[in-house]
Amino acid sequence: MEKQKIVILIAFLILFLGYSINSFYPELSGFTIELNCTFPEIPEEMKILYIESRPINEEEVMEIAVNAFGFENTTTITYHNNRLKLSSGNKSLTYYVTDYIVFEDSSYERKPVDVDKTSLMSLGEEFIELLDIYWEKPTDTELVHERVEFPDLSLHSKPGQPRCEQPQYIVYYHHLNGTPVLSLSGEFNLGFADNKIVYTQISRLNIVNSTLVDITKTPTEAIMEAFPEARIGAGFGVASRALVPIRGKIFIESIRLFYYNWDSKIGENYELVPQYKIKALFVGPDINGKVRRVLQDRVIKAIG
Repeated sequence: MEKQKIVILIAFLILFLGYSINSFYPELSGFTIELNCTFPEIPEEMKILYIESRPINEEEVMEIAVNAFGFENTTTITYHNNRLKLSSGNKSLTYYVTDYIVFEDSSYERKPVDVDKTSLMSLGEEFIELLDIYWEKPTDTELVHERVEFPDLSLHSKPGQPRCEQPQYIVYYHHLNGTPVLSLSGEFNLGFADNKIVYTQISRLNIVNSTLVDITKTPTEAIMEAFPEARIGAGFGVASRALVPIRGKIFIESIRLFYYNWDSKIGENYELVPQYKIKALFVGPDINGKVRRVLQDRVIKAIG
């Protein structure tokens, strides 16, 4: 009986020590982390920015609709609490009190077209120059090109002949003192078809106040917080646990510092807080032994 108690105690200690080792040594928990990027330069201090709404100027919105978006006869004008909506034929423009515009023109034909990045970028620059005449920036921000997006590129392309369905999209980020803004109410996306603007999610930032804060977290600390014990956790946008690696490697593809807020609702006041956005590639076998490659984003605050 005494020997049985000793065996049980030893087994318990082995289990306990095994759990403790995995908790403090990430490389033993099934994943190792590898860096595939360089760390951004991190300032000692940054500001939390407070973005507020303001009354909609209907005359200004009408001027933008006519001169930037080609409205001719506005058939309907409706207010919905925090937004104003204009409609004219196939065109609709919604202006939110947080200086956010959603525009759609459904008159184009959805068809495969050649990919021409140079021409697309020229269309984007021309539209922004025209928009600036009627929609002056309220704060000292800079629009910086981030990327272009071509839907269904692999579906319609042949070797040496890249083609995609239109619209084709350009994504810009607002930058403040060199730091990009990533916010649901701070997007700046342009869509073009048949050489004209047919879709936008665009904004300007009405910064009314700010608070200076210390950047207390390094990129390395943010990575360790994003991947505790180097394990994949549930609830990070992966559809099924059966489809993700259970061990292997985590490749950090990029880590960037943003003024970030993806939780606020469009048309409501919001804060922009300094945060790290980490893009990581998980590579390894799933529970069935099949090798999976899963790309995930994690967002970690850069302040305490």
